[in-house]
Amino acid sequence: MKLMLSEYLKYVVARMRIRLDPAIKHRVIGAGEVTATQDPKVIYNQNPQRRWCEGRPTVLCVRSHYQLEGRFPMGVQLANKIRDSAKPLPAFLDFESEFTLRSPAEVEQSGLAKLTGLDTPSIGAIEQSIFYVNHVMQYGKLLAVFQQLPGDPSKTVATVFMALAIETNVLDKRKEFAQVPVLRNLVPAQVLAGKSSFNTGKSLSAGLPVYARSSVKAIAALIERE
Repeated sequence: MKLMLSEYLKYVVARMRIRLDPAIKHRVIGAGEVTATQDPKVIYNQNPQRRWCEGRPTVLCVRSHYQLEGRFPMGVQLANKIRDSAKPLPAFLDFESEFTLRSPAEVEQSGLAKLTGLDTPSIGAIEQSIFYVNHVMQYGKLLAVFQQLPGDPSKTVATVFMALAIETNVLDKRKEFAQVPVLRNLVPAQVLAGKSSFNTGKSLSAGLPVYARSSVKAIAALIERE
């Protein structure tokens, strides 16, 4: 693989939203279309230095939709019947993200290269910040750091990190669901870990470990092809 330059990384940012996970549908939005700032999730997750989707030379703002797969829609329907809430849980995830390119200088200044364990120059990084999710999660971060391959500066190695913040009240549903026979396998902690009979596919419905591995493989395949 040839050494990636800034313009190539910009191209990869645009392609990631399409190929990272085919099960998730995306639409590019402008900064003015970001979910209303009155929403608590947007307020709490606001970037302290600037507004989301603004203030950077390379930035792409995306609204995404993921329809839960397999047995999850049925499980959500059953869960809503036993929940004491006027607001039922939807059988889909809507979320908004900012994709941006981090320059080699920014990677160096923030110490991101130290996370990879590689002592080679950074070529830059791609960062996805999920700042709004309609339920289950609070926010998320995907970071792909690009560096020269040790011993061969003509090649590039990518190290990918992913973190998702789960709402505390979701994890507290263990006892509530465990008491209902048909929902015992819908205990959130098991579902998120991919250890439930409800888990299916390779996307978010598969559980976070499988989804993270699938995302890493998709990024590697994308870079290899492009």
